[in-house]
Amino acid sequence: AMESSTSSSVLSDLVNERTRIVAVSHASNMLGLVRDIPSVCSFVNQVTRNKGHVVVDGVAAAPHLLSCGSGTKPDWYVVSLHKLFGPHLGCLLGKRSVALQVANIEGHLSNEKLSRKFEMGTMNYEACAGATALNKYFNDLGIEAWRRYGDCEGVHNLLQKQKPRIMTTQASGDQVEERSCPLSNSARLSIARTCIVQVETGLLNSILGYLRKISRVRIIEDIGDMKVTHDGDCIPYASNEQRIPIVTFVHEVIPSSQIVEHCRDHGVVCRACKFLSTIELWDEMNLTQYDGVVRFSFAHYNNISDIKR
Repeated sequence: AMESSTSSSVLSDLVNERTRIVAVSHASNMLGLVRDIPSVCSFVNQVTRNKGHVVVDGVAAAPHLLSCGSGTKPDWYVVSLHKLFGPHLGCLLGKRSVALQVANIEGHLSNEKLSRKFEMGTMNYEACAGATALNKYFNDLGIEAWRRYGDCEGVHNLLQKQKPRIMTTQASGDQVEERSCPLSNSARLSIARTCIVQVETGLLNSILGYLRKISRVRIIEDIGDMKVTHDGDCIPYASNEQRIPIVTFVHEVIPSSQIVEHCRDHGVVCRACKFLSTIELWDEMNLTQYDGVVRFSFAHYNNISDIKR
C-alpha cells in the first residue's frame, strides 16, 4: 500500500486506505509481549473501510491465551497445533464472510465445501484425527480445574454466568457424588483459560522476581513505544496479564551460550539465539554486542519447583 518502504513503530504510519493485508504477530516468541489485536483490527477496519484483512500469527500466543480477547476479531488467525499440545499441523482460522469473499463465492456453501477451497491437496488424516483430541484435552482441563478450584474467585465468577447441569462423579469407593458442572464446551474452555493464565502468571512473577535481583542481568522487555496511532496510548505491555510466560535476558559478563550450557548440564532446558528477530529489532533493543539472548519458556504444566531449579 505504500509507494516506498517505511519503518515505524506506529501502525498509522504503515496503513492507509489502499492497504489490503496487515500481518502481525499476536505475541513475541522472544519478548513474551502480547499485542492488542482488537485495537489493531478496529483501526485497520476504520482506515481501509473494512477492505483490509488482518492476518494474525498466533503460534506463540495460542497455547497461553486460547483467544484474541474481547472486541473486534481478526479476519484470519494462524496457528500450529503442535504449539497447542497437538499434532504438527498448521491451522488457518478465518471469518466465514471473509473466506467466502476470498474464494469469490456468493450464496450458501457448507463449511466443509468452503474449507476445501483452501485445502486443495491430500489432507493429513492422521494429524486431523489427532487435532480433534485437542478439544477433549482442554475440555478435560476445564473439568479438572472446576473440580479442584471451583471455589476460587476466577473460576467461581465464570460458573455464575453458566447454566448448570448435573454431572455424576466418582467420589470414593462405590460412593457416587453429583455436582453441578458448566454445560457448554465454551464454559469449560473459559475455565481452562482462566486457570492457565493464573498458573502461568505465578510462574512469570517468580522468574522475573528472581532475575531482577541480579544486578548484571538485563531482562529484554524495553522495546520502545508501539502504538496504533501517534495520538493513542502505547499498546499496554506493562502488566503481566499482557505477557505470556516467555522471558529473555542477557548477562553483562557471561555469554548467553555459556549460561544455556550450564543449565543443560543441570537438567534445565533453555535456548540462546536471536530467535528469528530482525537486525532492526536487534539494533533497537541495543543487543548487537551479544551473541544471543537466553530464553526460558513455560507452560501450564510447569510449577514453582521448575523455576527454583
